[in-house]
Amino acid sequence: MKVIEELKPAFDRQLRHTWVQGRDGKSYKILTLQLYDTPPPLEFPNWEVSVVEVNEHGAFRTLVQPLLKRFFEKNRALDFHDRLLDTFDEFLKLPEAKKEEHKKPAPAASAEPKP
Repeated sequence: MKVIEELKPAFDRQLRHTWVQGRDGKSYKILTLQLYDTPPPLEFPNWEVSVVEVNEHGAFRTLVQPLLKRFFEKNRALDFHDRLLDTFDEFLKLPEAKKEEHKKPAPAASAEPKP
């Protein structure tokens, strides 16, 4: 995994926003945010860490969301964001990027017919 950019939060409840490239060659954004402005009832988590697949420009154009995890405590959500940066490829079980091999053309058969 390679960190492409640590982005500034786009709005007040967004705590961290990291743009990364996984070992599969795709781009992802890791978002950590507060769900509600006011504290919710105790049975509802208020913090969320999500991973969203994005295009090469960083735009949210795909519907793939390989991870969504909610927390009851802010510091646990931020710790998970950091831990996810350290173990991104293994945690999401991303495959290695497929490398296209250039095959050499087969040698041309001689034009002379065999007896």
